[in-house]
Amino acid sequence: METDIELVLRKLLDGPPDKSLIFVLGSRSRYFFESELPNGRFAFSSLRAVDNSRRNIKVMFLEKLQYLFIYLTKFEAEGLKSLKQVIIYGLDELIKCNTANFLSASQVRLANLIYSISFRVMRRHNVTVQFVLFRSPGIKDFESLENYWRYIT
Repeated sequence: METDIELVLRKLLDGPPDKSLIFVLGSRSRYFFESELPNGRFAFSSLRAVDNSRRNIKVMFLEKLQYLFIYLTKFEAEGLKSLKQVIIYGLDELIKCNTANFLSASQVRLANLIYSISFRVMRRHNVTVQFVLFRSPGIKDFESLENYWRYIT
C-alpha cells in the first residue's frame, strides 16, 4: 500500500506538466525521500512521468520551520514564477509532534503561522497548496487546522 506522499507524487508524475515545488521538512521526511523512496516499490510509470520528474517537479529539503516561513513569505511578496502547486511534506515532523493525537498550544501557534502564510500565497497567486503529513494517519489537530484555514481563505 502506498503512503500519502507516494500517492501525491504519483499524481504529480502522471498528471499534466504543471510546475510544482515540494518542501520536504525534517530529517525523517528527508530520509524517506532520499533512501526509502528510491529503494522501495515506487517506480516511474511512463516516459511522461520521467519527463515530469526532471522538468516540472523541484524538491527542497528544509530543516527549520523558520526557513519554510521565509520562503513562503518571499513567495507571497514576489510571486511563484510559473509554479502551479506547492506541496508541504512533513509539517508534523518539523513541529516535533509527539505520538499523542493532539498538539500543544505552542505547536498550534506554529502550525497556524504556516497555514496562514501558505493559504495567503494560494489566494494571492492562484496556486494549489497541499499539506502531506509524515505520519499516516496524521494527528487530527492538523486536519482541523488545515480545514479551518481552507474555509476562511
